[in-house]
Amino acid sequence: MEKINASGLMAVDAESEAEAGGRLGICPYYKKERGGGQMNCEGATFRFPDRLARREYVYGFCAHPEGYKMCPLKIAMDHFYERKYAYHE
Repeated sequence: MEKINASGLMAVDAESEAEAGGRLGICPYYKKERGGGQMNCEGATFRFPDRLARREYVYGFCAHPEGYKMCPLKIAMDHFYERKYAYHE
């Protein structure tokens, strides 16, 4: 059963993370998280003020089944690849 937090975003628990093979990101551009408030995506490194801020972002966008589609970085990267491959056709 999905758990929705106060922000209206799906909360991901440890069991769900384990089922995903330890990979939290659904977004194709998500790479990894580092200690503290850092997260790496293709094309960007995010530095959050603390772990909680990073966690809220990751679970609201990167690991959310629908939320990742609204991530500003994903949208920018999608447009980048559309332009890149449009010229090669």
